[in-house]
Amino acid sequence: MSLLSASHVRRIEDDLSSPPTTDPQRDAWPRRDADERPPLEIVVREGDLATSELVAGDLPGPWIRRPVPVDCSAIGLCVPLAGHSHLGSIVARSGRAQWFGVVDGVISFDSSPSSRLLDDACRRRLGLETAPPLIGTDWYWISRWLLDIRATVELLDPGLGLQLRLLDLITVAGLHPAVEPDDFAGLDRRGITRLVIERHRDHASVADWSCVRLDALADRHHLGHRLATSLDEGAFSRWISACSVPLSLLAEPLFIGCSPLGLELIGSVIADVVVRRGVGSS
Repeated sequence: MSLLSASHVRRIEDDLSSPPTTDPQRDAWPRRDADERPPLEIVVREGDLATSELVAGDLPGPWIRRPVPVDCSAIGLCVPLAGHSHLGSIVARSGRAQWFGVVDGVISFDSSPSSRLLDDACRRRLGLETAPPLIGTDWYWISRWLLDIRATVELLDPGLGLQLRLLDLITVAGLHPAVEPDDFAGLDRRGITRLVIERHRDHASVADWSCVRLDALADRHHLGHRLATSLDEGAFSRWISACSVPLSLLAEPLFIGCSPLGLELIGSVIADVVVRRGVGSS
């Protein structure tokens, strides 16, 4: 049995096609233009459906922590995509879920992997567990390493036009969270590269999403602290991965701030992850 009836579908379609009600001058959901819809909360009651716009910062934490209406049988989210498309997920109190897409006013039902984040948020709002992590922490620890390298580069050249000192191989390797500079004593370039690759493999295996989430919970300055307080392990792994800075945006400061050997080390570690796990799967 479908979670959304024909009347529900018509209601969502009408709400998505109507002008936004949130004042663009408020601290509302960031929009590319004045006509872009913010995400919608969907509350399903027996024989009825209600929608309301979310504001910036609502997802996922504040929205998840709000009490669910007692008479609510299912709750959902619908977010704007490119153009006039939307993607939504509805989850019943039993945990049964339904996904839907809206393209130019036409609604279709699908189980798109892209809706996993919405499904996670809805499940946590209802107090339900989410699916276990679907990927490992390889790319998470790569990102943390590159962010530390970028921060070091920016400290050396804080936009003052100073002569930038390129980070050498030892410095780049020593910034990896799984190694210490003393570990490189007596090693040549190949030995250092091999050590960092092996340490990264071991670290990603041991420091799984459970460890990352616990770290985030304990550290209020951790990038994932707010996510960790509202999400379980599976949902946390997917949301923090989705919120991570893309590697492409980290590349430019590394190219100008790292020595050729430092860049070669970064490339070797990333290549090892790609070969072992495949791009986007770990």
